[in-house]
Amino acid sequence: MKLPEKNDTFLLPTMSLVGSILLISHILGYISPWWALVYVPLLFMGHAQEYKTLFYSKSGEVKK
Repeated sequence: MKLPEKNDTFLLPTMSLVGSILLISHILGYISPWWALVYVPLLFMGHAQEYKTLFYSKSGEVKK
């Protein structure tokens, strides 16, 4: 049995959105600096997900 493929693309992945909200909350002083341990990885993972769909095809080759 094969899992269904994800064919839809989002403008902003959930990880990037949550990471951005936490970053802004930290800058504005609503949350403690310890939240950086959460929002920094979220931002990196969200951006990696965005760039993966931009530059790589489904077979793993770089798009031209």
